[in-house]
Amino acid sequence: MLRAFFPAALSAFPNLATKTALLILAAAPTPRHARALSRDQIRDLLTSAGRICLRDNEVERLHQTFAVPQLHQPPAVEDAMGVAVRSIVATLMGTAAAIVELQAALAARFDNHPDAAILRRLPGLGVVLGGRVLGEFGDDPDRFLDAASRRRYAGTAPVTRASGMSRVVLLRRARNQRLADACRWWAFNSMQHSEVPWPTTVDDAPPATPTKPRCVASAANSSGNSTTASNTTSPIARTSPGPPPPATLHRPRPEPPAGQPPNHGAQRRGQGLPPGRRAASRSALDVAAKTRTITGAGRWRPTDDVAAGDNQAGER
Repeated sequence: MLRAFFPAALSAFPNLATKTALLILAAAPTPRHARALSRDQIRDLLTSAGRICLRDNEVERLHQTFAVPQLHQPPAVEDAMGVAVRSIVATLMGTAAAIVELQAALAARFDNHPDAAILRRLPGLGVVLGGRVLGEFGDDPDRFLDAASRRRYAGTAPVTRASGMSRVVLLRRARNQRLADACRWWAFNSMQHSEVPWPTTVDDAPPATPTKPRCVASAANSSGNSTTASNTTSPIARTSPGPPPPATLHRPRPEPPAGQPPNHGAQRRGQGLPPGRRAASRSALDVAAKTRTITGAGRWRPTDDVAAGDNQAGER
């Protein structure tokens, strides 16, 4: 509505919900009434709104903003809209006064609750949010099984869905919406400021007992303790080391006959071996050379005849 006939009010007050804006709009609901305000009248209105330390540039800014020429509606239309603005301002001021009264009554009853001291110690949780959280959770201490149940009821615990190799963490939608809104503002206020510092201990909790470090002893006690421990400890039986591990066993190569140089190629082909081993080596090489076939994948495998011969040899 102000944008339609009184845009200077929007330039003067970015936030119309403040007490200063409501008082000035109640005194000057139209552009004509606002241009008629003097600097002293603006100063008196600001002082009545609770502005203690006023600067001259603030009063001058408001006076110049209202005095700037602008497009306007006909006088009859401006007067009608001014009546509507004055009624809306009166409603907002009455609502603000009712909120102050409700907040005072809430503070008086909230402080009488047995859990009020605990809630007031939490950072970012004041009288209004503490009353909302306490009202939504209820007074029954056995209503929730554990802290996880309270988190699920407030909607602060996420939902984890896992299937096979996939795992997804989602926001919990099934929750108390009023309590979730209070917790959201609670978290926002805790990041900004807190009326009470973070508590270190609870008044009703027993005092913490000082703990003694594990290794606190004098030099004499430490030496005596070490001597006692060495006397009471049973001696360790010393065993003589066993024989060294045997060397890796391998078959020595057969020595060539006297006067003949060694022929390693012949040894690889089976020559120079004893008669029994030479025959076995030659037969194995011949069978492997004649009966292996190569597959399409490039791997060697024996034929059916060789497999049958191996089976017969295993049976024998």
